[in-house]
Amino acid sequence: MKHYMPVKLFTGEGCIAGNAPAMARLGKKALIVCSPSAAKKSGALDDALSALRGQGIGCSIFDEITPNPSVNLCIRAGEAARRAGADFIFGIGGGSAMDAAKGWTRTAFIRSTGTRNRCPSRLQAPRRVRAARSLW
Repeated sequence: MKHYMPVKLFTGEGCIAGNAPAMARLGKKALIVCSPSAAKKSGALDDALSALRGQGIGCSIFDEITPNPSVNLCIRAGEAARRAGADFIFGIGGGSAMDAAKGWTRTAFIRSTGTRNRCPSRLQAPRRVRAARSLW
């Protein structure tokens, strides 16, 4: 088995706003995947929405991620990405939201559409992005 997983890592204060043009290269529609409250409380969701909208990127939010998300929950997230016409997935949060945004949502998207032809890209930000100051 071969894997090719190129990664760009942006760090530093204001990394979301400062690298918004990189987000624009991923597409015109994003599905933000997060928990019901943590991304909102930390301000990371507002930062992401502001950066995305500033680049003319439409946003849908799937804020149903719970600790240790089930496969069924991730399938629902994948279906939400398909319905939203998402070009990329933006995961904001801790481990559960990041996991869902990584493999599970992508797999669920493929499962919900039956195709690998238009599988969204992925962008992630820790929910404490102001403290962690990183975006990948």
